[in-house]
Amino acid sequence: MNNYFHHYVSMYFDYLINIRGYSKNTILTYRNAFIDLINMLKKKKVNINEMTITEFSSELIMKYIIYLKDERNNQAITINNKLAAIKSFVNFLKFKNLTTLEVCVQIENIKPLKVSKKIPDYYSIEEINYLIKSIDLESTKGLLYLSVIVLLYECALRVNELCSLKKKDIRNEGKTISIFIEESKNGTSRTIPMDTKSSSIIKKYLSENIMEEEDYLFHKKDKTPYTRDGINKMLGRIMTNAKKKCKNKEYFNKKIHSHMFRHSRSTHMLDAGIDLATIKEFLGHKSLNSTAIYLHLTKRKEQDIINKNMLKKEINLHRTQKEKNNLENYLRNLG
Repeated sequence: MNNYFHHYVSMYFDYLINIRGYSKNTILTYRNAFIDLINMLKKKKVNINEMTITEFSSELIMKYIIYLKDERNNQAITINNKLAAIKSFVNFLKFKNLTTLEVCVQIENIKPLKVSKKIPDYYSIEEINYLIKSIDLESTKGLLYLSVIVLLYECALRVNELCSLKKKDIRNEGKTISIFIEESKNGTSRTIPMDTKSSSIIKKYLSENIMEEEDYLFHKKDKTPYTRDGINKMLGRIMTNAKKKCKNKEYFNKKIHSHMFRHSRSTHMLDAGIDLATIKEFLGHKSLNSTAIYLHLTKRKEQDIINKNMLKKEINLHRTQKEKNNLENYLRNLG
């Protein structure tokens, strides 16, 4: 019997993709949990490709949780999502290797971290507009930065949705365009229309970056897409530049991250009097309860104008056994 840890992990992802038919974003979320686990093991000088399944333990997962909290600075909800991915794996593992049953039960009994119900941070419309105006369009990456901000805000995209966008997902509708999101976080698809001004920005980006229909909209020199971390680092550079130029000390006092734009867009729509059900569909939420978190803003001053100036990723399943034996490469190539 093949007793290597990487063997069972690759079997697990093949199962999720080919048998369970999980959406690409779910696969990538689960993959990222294992990549973080690998990164922790590498820091501990563990050869992941030589690690046996007997070395996989509840103690290891407890160390993983501490690593995510203390070294990766992950919030409780993020840690719990990664723990859920590990638990999904052990639920698969215990049926594939009965000798792991006791360990699997121990891991399944690890309690998730307590999550405080925190009102999401967001930027004001003035802050969003200032951030956009601070981008130097004459710089090499100015148009890239502007296009990323516009899509994150105008379309309220999740960062995984942004990274997964391909040229073919941009639908030309004359003076405007729409963005097609296939199989989002909840396995649903949606089409998001953009206004004329924002459409012109994306059209200009496309005209200056020649690409094939299957190319990722935002990609590096080797044609691979930007990652979540890559996008957040990009946003950090944009924020640093904006802060240097901004004289209003009340602006930009919150740490920037990609989901802030989704929160901001939702907040501004609610402020403008758009009903919760419409916002739910716009965001691609499965349940209205997910959207209801923005109701804390109903006491804020309503806007008279609705945001006038507001501004599928294919998974390669074909892997040789040799490639699967290198677990880190196998997982990264899923994305």
